Amino acid sequence: MLAETIFHNGQIYTLDPSQPRAEALAVAGGRILAVGRFPDLDGLRSRATRLVNLNGRVLLPAFTDSHIHLAAWALSLRQINLRSAQSLAGALQRIAAAARAHPDWATLRGIGWDTSQWPDYTGQLTRQMLDAIVPDRPLLLSDHALHTLWVNSAALCAAHIDGNTVDPPGGRIERDQHGTPTGILRENAVSLILRSIAQPSRAEIVTAVVGAQSVLWRRGIIAVHEMGDLAAGDNLRAYQQLRRDDALGLRVLYYFSAGQLSDFVAAHVEAGFGDDLLRIAGAKFFADGALGSQTAWLFDPYEGSPDNWGLNTLTEEDLDGALRILAGGKLSLAVHAIGDAAVHFVLDRYAHFLTEASWPQGRYIPMPRIEHAQLLRPADFARFARLGVAASMQPSHVLSDMEIATARWGQRIQHAYAWQSMLRHGVHLLFGSDAPVEPPDVWAGIAAAVTRRRTDGMPGPAGWIPQERIAVADALYAYSVAPARLANDPDRGALSPGHLADMILVDQNPFLLAWQAPLQLNQVRTLATWLGGRRVYTSDHADFG
Repeated sequence: MLAETIFHNGQIYTLDPSQPRAEALAVAGGRILAVGRFPDLDGLRSRATRLVNLNGRVLLPAFTDSHIHLAAWALSLRQINLRSAQSLAGALQRIAAAARAHPDWATLRGIGWDTSQWPDYTGQLTRQMLDAIVPDRPLLLSDHALHTLWVNSAALCAAHIDGNTVDPPGGRIERDQHGTPTGILRENAVSLILRSIAQPSRAEIVTAVVGAQSVLWRRGIIAVHEMGDLAAGDNLRAYQQLRRDDALGLRVLYYFSAGQLSDFVAAHVEAGFGDDLLRIAGAKFFADGALGSQTAWLFDPYEGSPDNWGLNTLTEEDLDGALRILAGGKLSLAVHAIGDAAVHFVLDRYAHFLTEASWPQGRYIPMPRIEHAQLLRPADFARFARLGVAASMQPSHVLSDMEIATARWGQRIQHAYAWQSMLRHGVHLLFGSDAPVEPPDVWAGIAAAVTRRRTDGMPGPAGWIPQERIAVADALYAYSVAPARLANDPDRGALSPGHLADMILVDQNPFLLAWQAPLQLNQVRTLATWLGGRRVYTSDHADFG
């Protein structure tokens, strides 16, 4: 086969240890034919071959966001943005402005509030604060971690939640001294609202995703691991519609929500169902809550809260049952576990599943994974590797969490967000953003992984828990090759012959930056993005041809 395109005069970092560097790369049929020196690829040229001069720019494998709520993030771009609100008063002003601007919206939604950033926060958020602004229609505001919902009285009324409503297992309705709901719902209690309020339609999801995928291309992302669904499989239906319409421009590895398990079993769905753009991987479960809401499940209480160990939101019976069912279809399992007790619990159940004597010989589940794994006990690092459990982590969380983690976990933070320890123990480490919790910005994640510092240099030259910093090559691997390996995609990830030509061209060399000015890694910009050899994005500043 002759090359359709040969890229040359570039700095090509393949992330393939058998040939890590090259100056030229040949593509045909959406796949890489060869990499090497430009003269060595001359035999692949024909009169129709297009030559692309990279002008010394850096070509890398395209990125995968290994933990994203794609539809939720896409829809959040159309919601009230409270992430940058610097005070409670400022947040309320934004909500009021949105209510005035959209009087026709039957339900108002917002996302991203974080009381730890509000100096005027006095310890309680109430429905009355929202009622004063939006009294006539439901108002739903998700916190920055997506584990707590702040709602007005109209939303509580629509969901029939009052003082007699019982907390669901693994959830909590905050109440005042009279037992009346305050408007704050945590963890599994959030579903009491969501199942009663009309959710976005499939058409709305499709429109939102079409707009959002172009944002991801600009950031060098061409593949995502979708972690859970909004409701009743609407995300998957939207992705299927985009696929049918030839409008899906991302490789979507789909994990359905725990509540959909019986539906997928009844449909006899097995691993690998789909194609190279949309494929079903398995299920997503929750074992605990989040750091910000103090619902991550811990072995020891939170600092300053001697009666709070967080929440365990998953029983042994439910997790063991899910593993048995998923193994029948060779489907994978991803379990959200942030606190050290939650991580230990999930590892225990994986170990039990793998060694249970009653299982027939040949039982199998694709590489299981734990999402977040933000706090661990030291002995559990080796257990990840021994059991073959992947650690799916999000470097940008460190930038948001370092103060609150220190305040609430104390000395335990020496084993928090422990990427280097994971690698040292041989754990399969992959990175994502958890968008819309954090923006899907890979270079911000790489900068966080390499420096563990914010852009202003905080918390100092060494970074936060500096022994857990990793090399830029390891960070790039965790955003490209590692996700492809987990997804059992042998022809993706590295820029190797035979692999799909998923590539990005960037304006700076990250290896030099990591040595000379590591804090500037988040300033690397994508000049062009290719999906299967097709250029889906070109920057206005691109200077190649």
